[in-house]
Amino acid sequence: MDVKQIQKEFFVLTVNFSEGKDPRRIDAVACKVDAIPDGILLMVKPNARYNRTVISLAIRLDKLKPAALTIARAVRENVDMQHHEGAYPRLGALDSLAVIPLTFRNLPLATVVAQDVGEQLGREFNIPIYLFGAAATRPERREIQFFRRFQYEQLPELLHQPEWTPDFGPAEFCPRLGATLIGSRLFYLTFAIYLDTEEVELVERFAKTFTRFESVSEKSPSPELDMKPFKMRKLEMLQQVSTMVDLVSHQRMVRIMCKIKNYQQAPLHEVYELLEKAFNRIGIKLIGSQIFGFIPSEVFIQAGRYFFKGKSLRHMDELRFLTLAVNRLRVDAVEPFDRHLQILEWRIRNALLVEA
Repeated sequence: MDVKQIQKEFFVLTVNFSEGKDPRRIDAVACKVDAIPDGILLMVKPNARYNRTVISLAIRLDKLKPAALTIARAVRENVDMQHHEGAYPRLGALDSLAVIPLTFRNLPLATVVAQDVGEQLGREFNIPIYLFGAAATRPERREIQFFRRFQYEQLPELLHQPEWTPDFGPAEFCPRLGATLIGSRLFYLTFAIYLDTEEVELVERFAKTFTRFESVSEKSPSPELDMKPFKMRKLEMLQQVSTMVDLVSHQRMVRIMCKIKNYQQAPLHEVYELLEKAFNRIGIKLIGSQIFGFIPSEVFIQAGRYFFKGKSLRHMDELRFLTLAVNRLRVDAVEPFDRHLQILEWRIRNALLVEA
């Protein structure tokens, strides 16, 4: 199966559930997920600190809903919120389930599945179900941060408020399971850019001014950098990028960790190029970038087309666009980038070849 066919047929289910300390319970859920027919287990990532685990599964459209229900039932069997300990903002045993397409064009299909799954789980589990992302029925719920301000312990009070009326299921508190968020969205991009400087405060000043900067620092805001030459649209786009800054002391570099939640509204290549130009203007060289986790090939192909603008496309295909993007974004300048493992379609294709 070629990359285009995989992109058309496959989706990713990403589940966040409230157990990250007990390996027996985590394994019980993961084994149920791994046993789903025709599913490809991409990731099992426990986090003992916050007592949660993230599991991702790639599966075809016609198996999406049964797979989501299987995962939800496995979590229900193995997680009891009455015995949970953890500081991570969460609302229930099955904290969130996201249906993610490999291409922007399939987001409407992912949304239909998310809504169907939510409706059935509301009936079957008899708990409050909230839709988020592209599946949200209320504008304020499109951003999952609407829910992340609160935790399971606050649900009994929240459920009496009109703005917390669930999309499916009763507005009643279930001590064992809590509530669940179900939605559809594009794949989150997590990457870093590395700067040839050790001036952390200067880099933080930029990040605080033009991105969604996340820091525990209590320092007062610094003066803005001069960004007048950049178009307003570019600056508004950069405001959608969440960032954290740290010093890679052993390599004498500053790293900006970035998260993009919608790569259509904030394309990776435009974010990278804007950051590169901005730091060049103040004499700081951008050394390269690093991709964390998975990335859809669509992101790189869009970037390749962008960097190839104005030239003949006669001899270009998607693989060449992808290669151009990898080179131009310098994603392996600091750490190796394995396209066979990190590009979703390639990871799925390799798994299918092994199964064959």
